Amino acid sequence: MQDTSSKDRILISRDAFSSGQVGSKMWLAQLLETLAPAYSASAPHTVWIYGGWQGVMGFILLSRQATRADFQIARIRSFDIDDSATEVANQICENWVWREWMFRAFTEDCDQLKPNEPSEFGPSPTIVINTSVEHFDNRNWFENIPEGTIVALQASDFEHEGAVALAKSDEAFAEAFPLREVWFTGALDFNYDSWSFKRRMRIGRK
Repeated sequence: MQDTSSKDRILISRDAFSSGQVGSKMWLAQLLETLAPAYSASAPHTVWIYGGWQGVMGFILLSRQATRADFQIARIRSFDIDDSATEVANQICENWVWREWMFRAFTEDCDQLKPNEPSEFGPSPTIVINTSVEHFDNRNWFENIPEGTIVALQASDFEHEGAVALAKSDEAFAEAFPLREVWFTGALDFNYDSWSFKRRMRIGRK
C-alpha cells in the first residue's frame, strides 16, 4: 500500500469527533430541523456557524438534508479564529465546498462579524449557530446578531481550559443569552465511567 504523502494530510483533532462533540451536534441538528419549520418560513436557510472549528457541525447539517423536506439549507458559512481549523473544515466538507460554496469556512474573529453588512460571505444568515459559547470571553458576537435571527446555542457545564462559566444552570444560560422567542431550552447528559457533564442548549429567535 502506498503511503499518503505529508502534503495530502490534515491534522484532525480526535476531540472533534468525540461522543460529546458529535452527540451534542446531532441533538442540535435534530431539534433545529423540527423547530425551525414550525416557527419560521420554510425557505432554504443561510446558516452561519460561530466557532465552527473543524467543520463537524456543518458536515452533520448538510449530511442530513434529505431528512425533512421542510428544512433546507442553501449555504453554510463557518467561522473560526484558528487558520488550521479552517483548512480542516474546508477539507472535511469539501463535498459541499466545490458546489459553489454551499459550505465554506473562513478564518475570522466572530466578535467582528457584522451579519447584516455586505461581505464576501454572501447573504446574511437566517440561522446563527454557536456550539461553544463558553469559549468566547465576551458577548460581542451575540450582540451583533440582528434581531429576528434564529439562533441555536450550546455550552458545556464542566470546567475546562479556556472556558467561561455560563452554563452552570439553565437559568444562568438563559440570563447570559436572552431570546425574544424561546423554542427550546434543556440539557443533554453525558455520563461516562469516571466523569459526567451536561451540554446545555437554547434554540429560538433573538
